[in-house]
Order: sequence, then structure tokens, then C-alpha cells
Amino acid sequence: MRGAWLAMTLLLCGCSAPKSKNTQIRVNELFDQGGQYSVLLRSSYCSQCSALQKDVRMPGKGFYTINIDEFAVYDYFAYSSNVKEAKEKSIGATSVSEINFVAAPLILEIEDKAIKGYFCGYAECKEYLEGGINHAS
Repeated sequence: MRGAWLAMTLLLCGCSAPKSKNTQIRVNELFDQGGQYSVLLRSSYCSQCSALQKDVRMPGKGFYTINIDEFAVYDYFAYSSNVKEAKEKSIGATSVSEINFVAAPLILEIEDKAIKGYFCGYAECKEYLEGGINHAS
């Protein structure tokens, strides 16, 4: 009875029930989460991103996503066409402008407000999410 009353009250006042914590963050929040965590940069237009989210269970705590559809990626990130070079330049980065973006999906492992791991493409991201990669690469 109490639950029905609460639902009716929320409906009538135009409010919504409290939602569970959303793990999606904005690009300017990339280094603001504290501690050790990972961030997946993904696009709804990316077939590899869609396949990754379908094939692998996404972690909960300590895992965030950034939807790159919502902003011009290269206005924030440095550009690189070479994954190996992008990784080398990005490890240790402490600001978004120091991170080299090649393609999505991209998982950035962050610790102490610095990039510790860089996993680009479906295969690397899948291996990381399934626990096959336990180190910064």
C-alpha cells in the first residue's frame, strides 16, 4: 500500500523515483572518480562497441563509460593513427589533452589520477574485461 502511494505521488508531481547510480560520466570527469578505476570510451555508431557490450558483462563498481557521440573527440584528445604509439604517449597522462585517441572501443585504466593502462579495440577490451589483462599495457 505504501509503495503504491509513493508511486502515485511521484507520478502526480512529475517526479521520478531515485535511479541507481549511473556509471556514465562526461569527458571532463575522466580524472575525477578517485582511486583506481577504468573508463570505457564508446560510440553507439561503433559496431565493435556494440559487440563488446553484448559479448562481455560490464563491471559495476570502479567502471565508468563515456559516450563519445556527445562531443567532438579530437577537440579533447590528441589524435594518433598508430595504436602502439598512442599507448606509449598516453601512459602516465594526467589530463585529457595528453591522451592519444585512435578508435573506440577504448578502455583507460586510471590510478592516482594518471593513465596506467590503455586497451584499444574489441579484442584488447574484451580480454581486459574478462580478466585476462591484469597490468597496464
